[in-house]
Amino acid sequence: MADVRTVLNNPFEPGSGAVPPIWVGRDDELADITSRLVPRRRAGLFERGRTYLGDPGLGKSVLVNRIAEERARAGDLVAGPLRMALGRDPLAALADVLAPLVPAGERVAGKVASALERVREVGLLGARVGMTVADEDRYASLSDLVEGLAVLASETDRLLVVRVDEVQNLSGAGLSQLLTILGDALEMQLPATDVTGNRVMEYAPVVVLLSGLPAFPERAAAAGATFSRRFATTYLDPFTDDEVRAALAFAFADGYEVLTDDGPALVHLEVAAREALVEVCLGDPFLFQLAGAAAWDASTGAVLTAADVRTGWDRVRREVEAHVRQRTAGLTELQLSVLTAAARTGGEQADGTTLAQAVGRRSSSDIGSTLQALVTKRLLALGPDGYRVVSRAVARNLAGG
Repeated sequence: MADVRTVLNNPFEPGSGAVPPIWVGRDDELADITSRLVPRRRAGLFERGRTYLGDPGLGKSVLVNRIAEERARAGDLVAGPLRMALGRDPLAALADVLAPLVPAGERVAGKVASALERVREVGLLGARVGMTVADEDRYASLSDLVEGLAVLASETDRLLVVRVDEVQNLSGAGLSQLLTILGDALEMQLPATDVTGNRVMEYAPVVVLLSGLPAFPERAAAAGATFSRRFATTYLDPFTDDEVRAALAFAFADGYEVLTDDGPALVHLEVAAREALVEVCLGDPFLFQLAGAAAWDASTGAVLTAADVRTGWDRVRREVEAHVRQRTAGLTELQLSVLTAAARTGGEQADGTTLAQAVGRRSSSDIGSTLQALVTKRLLALGPDGYRVVSRAVARNLAGG
């Protein structure tokens, strides 16, 4: 008899950026797209772009990729993904993902065809840092291409969807230019005819999705880009335990169907195994996928057990520790001490004075800038009764768990 669980049918995908078969949470973010952003944009109404920020492993890229996949299945023009690497020319990178959206071998709107030709002429396609073409020519040609694609989307009753990942790697003039082009696209208006037959101006059917680390808004502001007016920002938090339970219960309700060498089969999940996965991942999206993948590979039977979870977790323990410690890398000695003091409250909120005294200072004013830096980095959250560590995985690690 063939193995039921194999590495080929493992539904957990840690760190891939791909949309995993077992989806957890983000209901509010997905509902916002389907019930507000998309309907308003399709109706020619203004709606800001969306920016999703958070620490590594919180599922920013996965969320944006799921939205993009859903829009592609709906028939929209979906660019990308555009993943910004350090030092990459942002205008050239945008041109590279937009160019394939221009239909080949067909009669298309003259504007988008000619705009693509100008983008080629100024060397944006495949360009790298060091091009000597005037910035204004590059900027103008790329703006025209975006506008041409927006017109094409409008004429074919579709949305133009642009997504940019790792936006924190952008800085300076390149950041300002890219955000201005995308922001102008969101505010672009095109002539249309309303239901009474009158000619009106409507906002172009453009959707822009950005994702990156929490420091990005500060960089955008420093670059002088009108970021907040054109983009609504959501900071992603870890999952709740109930979100993880619900996802697992849904995925395994009637058995999770897989393909084996002997044909289709069902994998079932013990309640104890579900609770073990909830316990070890602590709401961290990456740890959930990592723990699930390791548990799946721990044996080959048709029932995923709590013992499988424990065995798999032991196998990936070093990777777990490295992932969690990465979240606090680069902190100053005082920042780490304050964060550790907050972690040792056992999940309770602590006021600034309590944390200050825990690190040998007299009052919260003595560590005010440190507290603010930790809040900005999304390591601490300020609630009505004080501060708490955002990530339970980080808190447990710092508290010695």
